This record gives sequence, structure tokens and C-alpha cells, in this order.
Amino acid sequence: MIFILLLLSAAYIVMAVIGAKQAFTYKDRLLYLPAIVAMVNEAVWHAFPILVLYILRLGATGQIETDMAQTAIGSVLDLTYIIFWLLGFFFMAKKGEARFAKSNFGQYLYTDTQPVMPFEGIDRQYFLTRLRYFLLVCLTMIILYYPLSRIFNWPTSYATGFLTIQDTHGSVRFIMLYSLFKRTLQIAVPLSCVYLMLKGEKLISISNILPLSVILLTCFSFLASGARGFVMTPLVLLVLTAYCLNQRLRYYVAAALLLFIFLIVMSPALRAVRATEEFAVKESRLERIKLIFEFYGVEKRPVIAETAERLNNAWVTGLVYNYTPVTTGFVGIKPYIAVPFTLLPRAIWQGKPLIGSYDGTYDGVLPYLAAHWIYGTGADVTLTPGVGSQPYWAGGWTGVVLIGFLGGLIVGFLWAYLRLSHSPVWLIALLATLGRGVSLNAIYYDVSWFFQYGLQDAVLIFAYWFLTIAFARKSTYEVNCNFVL
Repeated sequence: MIFILLLLSAAYIVMAVIGAKQAFTYKDRLLYLPAIVAMVNEAVWHAFPILVLYILRLGATGQIETDMAQTAIGSVLDLTYIIFWLLGFFFMAKKGEARFAKSNFGQYLYTDTQPVMPFEGIDRQYFLTRLRYFLLVCLTMIILYYPLSRIFNWPTSYATGFLTIQDTHGSVRFIMLYSLFKRTLQIAVPLSCVYLMLKGEKLISISNILPLSVILLTCFSFLASGARGFVMTPLVLLVLTAYCLNQRLRYYVAAALLLFIFLIVMSPALRAVRATEEFAVKESRLERIKLIFEFYGVEKRPVIAETAERLNNAWVTGLVYNYTPVTTGFVGIKPYIAVPFTLLPRAIWQGKPLIGSYDGTYDGVLPYLAAHWIYGTGADVTLTPGVGSQPYWAGGWTGVVLIGFLGGLIVGFLWAYLRLSHSPVWLIALLATLGRGVSLNAIYYDVSWFFQYGLQDAVLIFAYWFLTIAFARKSTYEVNCNFVL
């Protein structure tokens, strides 16, 4: 079993190396960005926990053997899914690339020998002017979020679910206003990163104080609410921004180091402390952050073991593989029935079917269901499944292959459209989807997740975008003008 785990870890590392190496050969850094992210991200979420399990295995017996076997089969499922997702993505993206090469920008790009800046040749000042007002709206809402939460008694803990909000505040207007503020915070960082790409300058400079302030304040707000995934998102998206701008290596190293430190040191403490009553009752964001560091200082469990336990997505996929036949069985299309209702706000239709649920309840959503298999039905926790878990839950190995390939086709098609339209607004929407969840894999995790997060964020982004139309006027100079927005 040790040999199989190390072999799987090596396979993920090789995939990441191939993706990272190929990434620096593209003159246009946006060319296959989702595929590069998927290859590297999956390696991080699998190779690290597998290697930690191997370390823990030394001198250990009993449960660790079961964990290793479960992690091994989960890793195979996840790897199978991501391979077929990549096949679907490249199949569609290659078709889009052929059309892109014939466009004005494509012809301009292929005559240059050096990496080009994102959105080279478009009217940057027009987009920067409109996005600047967009950023000011986000900054205002970030600043007002906590004061308004005291006035309206909004939940300020990430652990508070929609059902709790609905039971406490049944008003549709209340829930819609709360959702608007929360989603605006979630799209603020992708917006800031695209703004930095449009400027095409050094990331750390006085002229970038507005987008950098939005990023820092967003991190601060999400850290104070206990949202680990949204604290990691700015670091990941800043690495991608530096990559797209062809910035020096030190930016990658610094951001990657900060992300690694957060994963190892703070993630377990943040997960544990946000569930405590002491964290929930503190109104000051500074006091909450102080509590996180104090909790970490007295935590007795080995941090590296706790981190591996929480971040081992393959273990959860293996759990789904073992429990599905003896519990729910293969659920078919039930988790996807609610996809057509994605854009209908739950605040308007509170009984709207749940995306990802096989029985219409939150307990029937896989992260909750998997936690109940381990901790019992009364547990108020979730587990983070790997990318192959829900497709396997839906249709076994056939589901893993078909749903993986279909998801790749959908994202590849939309990414190809982005390339042809050459619109920064589309990139904001796709980066917002990419930055979702603690595993940062919503853009390729499952077709239902992509629709659930991607479409809802896109509608809000384009709504804000149209509100800024009065503040800027488009010039006539553009290398490529396939889009209208």
C-alpha cells in the first residue's frame, strides 16, 4: 500500500510539473489558464496529504492502514476524473484557439516573440475607468459589511448556514440584502486581480493602492468570519495575476510561501475555532483574529497531522467509494435536477431544490452526507470531497468519466468564448468561480458546482458592470472588438 500511495503521489507531482512547465511556454498566459490551475491545484491537494500519510505510517498500525487504502482508491478516482476533464477542456479549447488565431488580436499575438500582457491591444483606459467605479462599490460594501451586520443582526460567522439565517430572519428582503453584500465580497478579489492585469504594471506600487486595499480588506473580513477558502483565494489569484503579467519569480515564491504557511499553520486552528461559541459572540473583527492566534498557540494536536486530516480530499472520495453501495446507492441525476433553477434566488423561492442533493435536503448534499457517515446524523460539520466523489456517487466509474469529460467541454467552450470576445468582464466571472471553496476547484469540480457558483457570480458581475456604463466612453482604437460590453 505504501508503494501504491507513493506512486500516486508521484503521478500527481508529474502532472503538476508538466502543467507548470507548459504554462511558461505560452506567450499569452491566459491561453489554457483553467487547465494549468487544475493540474497544479489537484497535485497540491493530493500529493501533500499522501506524503503526510506516509510519514504518519512510520511506526503506526491500525486505523492508518484503513486510511491509506481509502486514500489510494480516492486518489485513483480523482485522477481519473481530472484526466477526462482535461481531455474535454483541451478538445474544446483547441477548437476555440483555431478561431482565435484568425482574429485581429490573435494575429497580433502570433507576430510577437515575447509574452504579451493580458488584453493587449484593447482600450484599457475605458475598462479601467469602469472597473474603478466597480472597485469603489466593492470597497464601500466591504467597509459597511460589519457595521451593517450589527444593525441588521447579520451572521458574521462563516459557519452559519442558510437554514440558520432563514430561521432567524425569514424576511426575503433581509436575506437578499445579506446575500448581495456577501457575494460582493466574494467577487471583489477577482475584480481587483483583473484590474491589475489591465494596468499591466508592477503589482506592488502606489498606483495600485485601490485594488490592493480591496484585496487586503477582503482577506481581513473573511479571516474574521472564519472562511479559510476565501482567505487563501487572494493569494492564489495574486500568483495567477503575477504569472499573467510575466512578473518576476519573487512574486510567485512570496505568495506561494504565504499560502503554504496558512495551510500548515492556520487552517486547522481556523477550522476549529470558528465552531466555538466564544468566536461567534465576539463582535470585533480584531478580537476574532486574536482568538484564532491564541487558539493555535494552545492547540495540543500536532498541526501537520490535523492539516493532513482536513485537507485529504482523496480520503473523502474513498469514503464515498466505500459507503455509496451500502447507503444511498448510485443516485443518478438527482443531484443535478436543481441546475435549471440556478439563477432563481432562494430568498424568493425558499423551497427551491438544492443543487447536489439527492433527496432535496441539506443532509442529502454530499459534503454533509459524507460527514454524517463518519460523525453521525446530528453532526453540524461537512467534509470536503475530491473531484471524483460526486460523479462516482451519481454513476460509478462511468459517471466519473462522462461527467469529467462533459465538465471539461463546458468550461473549455466558455473559456474559448472568453478568448474570442477578449473581454475582461468574462475573466472576472471565471476567476470568481475558480476562487470558490476551500479546495479552490469549483471551476472544474463538477458541472453542478460550476453552474451553481459561476452563473450566479456572473449575473452579479454583469449587473454591476452595466451600472458603470455612464462613467466611461469607449474610444475607437481596438485591435479586437468582437464584444459589445
